[in-house]
Amino acid sequence: MKLEINNLIKEYGEIKALSNVSIELEDVSVLTLIGPSGGGKSTMLRVMGGLEIPDEGRVLINDEMVNYKIQEELMKHRQSNGFLFQSFNLFPHKTALENITLPLKVVHGIDPSEAIEKAIKCLKRFGLESHAQKMPYQLSGGQQQRVAIARAIASKPNLLFLDEPTSALDPEMTAEVLDLIAELKNGGQDIVLTTHEMGFAKEVSDVIAFIENGSVVELDKPEIIFDTSEVTNPRLEKFLGRVTKY
Repeated sequence: MKLEINNLIKEYGEIKALSNVSIELEDVSVLTLIGPSGGGKSTMLRVMGGLEIPDEGRVLINDEMVNYKIQEELMKHRQSNGFLFQSFNLFPHKTALENITLPLKVVHGIDPSEAIEKAIKCLKRFGLESHAQKMPYQLSGGQQQRVAIARAIASKPNLLFLDEPTSALDPEMTAEVLDLIAELKNGGQDIVLTTHEMGFAKEVSDVIAFIENGSVVELDKPEIIFDTSEVTNPRLEKFLGRVTKY
């Protein structure tokens, strides 16, 4: 993944969610956004994915500029990516299989029989084939999140955007989903994610951006970000001291 962000600004009334954010990265597989709640991580992720429109600035992904002004172009950008958010967002009245096939048919225009074939392949990949006909309420939290990930990657997205994918899970289910995300990275999937799981961020990321008050305060490799002897920014040092204390 090649990423270029120039002077990105996003405001909600008087709140500056993003303030002149600029990033330039090349050959990155996983970019992880960390920082305090309300600092701008999710907003940045949503702007990159085309789900939010910035007030100013531009975003280029793999040398292609995200066109926020033309709705048709913006929809193409959204459709080329996969998304997974804090809540599972599965359709409660649809089976696991139907949750995956519906977007393939409606959003991507794939033939129903091909959509079913793709969905079953994804379910098998994540060990969920025996749960294909179950409703979301019949699945554990970890299984629901795996179905949501299967839905997100079924269309073979250019980028996979994950916003706190384990926030609603208990520790065992969290480990299960994190292992799955690591597997996706190893399989060649480019990923942008936000997380409070610092150990995972250190293990899976190529680059980490520490975002606070709408600004990218630090941007570096995880071995630099998490090396206490290398941390010189007091804001990053304070944040890491809190989240790694217990």
